[in-house]
Amino acid sequence: LSSLRASGGERLVFDERGSRNGGRLAVRLRVNADGTTRRDFLFVYRRAGRRRKLTLGEFGDPRQGCMTLKEANDQFESLSRELKAGKDPLEERATREASEIEAHRERKRRGTFAQLVSAYVASLTARGAPSAAEIERSLRHDAEPVIGASTYARDVRPELVRAVMRRIVARGSREQANRVRRYLQ
Repeated sequence: LSSLRASGGERLVFDERGSRNGGRLAVRLRVNADGTTRRDFLFVYRRAGRRRKLTLGEFGDPRQGCMTLKEANDQFESLSRELKAGKDPLEERATREASEIEAHRERKRRGTFAQLVSAYVASLTARGAPSAAEIERSLRHDAEPVIGASTYARDVRPELVRAVMRRIVARGSREQANRVRRYLQ
């Protein structure tokens, strides 16, 4: 693979082991702007009478984020089985990527515990509640929320609250534990 060179545009070199209706493994060779050759593994197959290409990754040193021939062969085998089972690998990848993007958006949409505490204290402050400063101090021990800052508010469960209470009681602050429990409610 290292000795293959591109001559201008794009060149595909196919592995001869592909099977009918199972796709083929290919290496796409392209010349970079600096004159070096880039080698990408592709899964090439036909679907609805059209040739489709799915990029698997760049050939090279795995320590630099590239892929080895063995990894490409493993992915090829998996995609070939998927294709023979009647699934379109490009559509499957697009579906997976869309669900990952949606999951990421959902995680960003959810508020963290730290954001919830900030919003609660801001609401108390806006209403002029004298307890706002005390509540903020109690729920943000040493500038870090009593429950991890990156913990999503909807993931706060009774077991987590009990663990927080145990830590406060272990410090010898039973009264503070009662206050924090009340604030968390």
